[in-house]
Amino acid sequence: MFGRDAMALVFMLQVTGAAAQTPGAMFVEQWDADGDGRVTLGEAQSRRADLFDAFDSDGDGALGPQELADMGAMRAAMQEANRAAAGRASRVGTSGAAGPDGPGRLDRDGDGRVSRDEFVGSTGSWFAWRDRDGDGALTSADFGRGRW
Repeated sequence: MFGRDAMALVFMLQVTGAAAQTPGAMFVEQWDADGDGRVTLGEAQSRRADLFDAFDSDGDGALGPQELADMGAMRAAMQEANRAAAGRASRVGTSGAAGPDGPGRLDRDGDGRVSRDEFVGSTGSWFAWRDRDGDGALTSADFGRGRW
């Protein structure tokens, strides 16, 4: 659906303006499909499916080691952009396994690859972990220390 090069270009264009935004604003802008300023679980599931499709470069329905590494690199860059937007210094070593969706936790069947079902299916726990105020939606207010 999306090529990694296209995703990288879109991401880089969005990161350019990230420093002027509040923490989490870039996430909400990218994931809020209906533009109401809140990301619902359904919106998160849809966007995670899009991300999976973008990084499944060989189209085999699973993310292998290189595809997971590519996704991890994008995640680290997004975390750095969020820290920069908040005016916080970079923290080395925080991009890998933070949260309930680290690569090892996504591979539920232990086969060394993450299927689309495993990735999209983990959205509920991923979403709940990030919903700091428990209101059932993610907003920039849900971005804070220790979570991103």
